[in-house]
Order: sequence, then C-alpha cells, then structure tokens
Amino acid sequence: MIAILVLLAGIYLLGWVRLRRRGGPVAAPWWRLVAYQGGLTCLALALLSALDVYGALLFSAHMMQHLFLMLLAPPLLLWGSPMPTLLWGLPEPLRRRLGRQLAAGAALRRTVTWLSLPSRAWLVYLAVVTAWHIPMAYDAAQGNSLIHDLEHVSFFLSAGLFWWHVFAAAPHLHGLLGMGRRMSYLILAFIHSQILGIALAFAPMPLYPYYARRGGALGWSVLEDQAASGAIMWVPGGIVYGVAMIVLAAAMLDREAKEVAARTTATFGAARQGGDAA
Repeated sequence: MIAILVLLAGIYLLGWVRLRRRGGPVAAPWWRLVAYQGGLTCLALALLSALDVYGALLFSAHMMQHLFLMLLAPPLLLWGSPMPTLLWGLPEPLRRRLGRQLAAGAALRRTVTWLSLPSRAWLVYLAVVTAWHIPMAYDAAQGNSLIHDLEHVSFFLSAGLFWWHVFAAAPHLHGLLGMGRRMSYLILAFIHSQILGIALAFAPMPLYPYYARRGGALGWSVLEDQAASGAIMWVPGGIVYGVAMIVLAAAMLDREAKEVAARTTATFGAARQGGDAA
C-alpha cells in the first residue's frame, strides 16, 4: 500500500510539473496539487494508521476510517483533476496507449461511461453505503479479511463515482451537470447519510454482533461505541457534505456574478457605440 501511494504521488507530481511547464498556472494550479496529495494522505490515514488497528476493536474507529475512505479522500483526489494529470505523468508510449483506450468508442471508455452515468453513480453510492451497514454484511466484513478489503474498495470506488459529478472532474463523459442538479444530487446523499447516522446514534440496542461480542473497548460500552459511530456519520460526515454545498453555492454565485458583469459590459458597450454614432 505504501508503494502504491508513493507511486501515485510521484506520477501525479511529474504530470503536474509537465502540465505547468506547458500551460502555466491555469493548466496546473498549485491548489490541485495540494488537494490531490491531501487525498492520498487521507487514504494513508485510513489504511496505514492506528485507525486500521482500532477499527477491529471499536465501531467508532471503523466509522472514522470509512469517513476518510468515502468523504475525504475521494473528493480531494478528484478536486485535483487526477485523470489528465496522471496521464501526463506517465511515459509517452504508455500515455498514448491509455489515451487510445479512453478515445470515443473504445471498450474502456464505454465501460466507464456506463458506470459513471450520474443517476447510476448516485444509486450505486447510496446502495453500497446502505448495504455494508446491514449487520449481517458488516459482521461478515469484520470476520474475513478478503470481504473487509472488498468493503473498503467498494466504499472508495463508489464514492469516487459519486464525487466525480459533484466536482465535475475530467473527463466529462456525460457533459457537465448543471449547478442546480449537482446541488440536488449532493443534498439527497446528505439526507441519506443523516438518516443512517441518526439511526445508529440513537439505536436502543447493539446492532452489530461482532462489536457486541467484544463488550466495548478502551472503557466504552457497546452502546456508547455504537452511538459515537453514528454521531461520526451524522456530524463530521454532515459537515463534509455541508462544505461541499458551500463550495457549489459559491461557484454558482461567482458564475452568476460573471454573467451579470458580462451583460452589463455588453450593454454599456452597445450604448456607448450608439452614442458615438449619434
């Protein structure tokens, strides 16, 4: 895992430098580099830190791990526009080969286009989150390392499909979603997360036999641990969605302001031309 993260960081950095040399700060702004490396840091914290150890003991630690995998790492990585930047970081022969696979009509592009349809990506994300929180599925993941890895991979990939549309990351295989649609897309996922988090936080009995058998850890009771895990999904998770909504709202206001300024400039210019003609 360390080798994979270091490799991804290095390829991205090389691609970012190449793009910046060719197109300047517009093609490769510094904040994209910071966002992408921040996303990789979140992945490292989720998979290589004490969270991965304590996740086997505390439901709340495992929930925090999921927060990094679904709500922090994917949006930061996608904010960094990883696809074109990583491609530019590869050797030219490999970059051209992958570029052909992503061209219109190629099998890989058709597959990714089908998977990333906005409505399908939204449904898959919510279905994955819901399914893995069913007690039977959650306990199966804790009792088997292969299923546990599958759980984490499905969390990360489905979240990637979801956040791809929220932040309009390249490539835009389905065009750009309108700001209003992106906001609705985000708000509905936020509501789902809040309902699930509140249900866990206020559940009157232990829901997950795996953690119930451990009788709590670090001095917590099973119910306290379960309530804390629901609160993590409910509050910090809700804050992440809220920040994303603020970012989208700011982008909407900025775009409207630019459109108004452009119309005002055009009107003023036409009026001045008319005055000069008169």
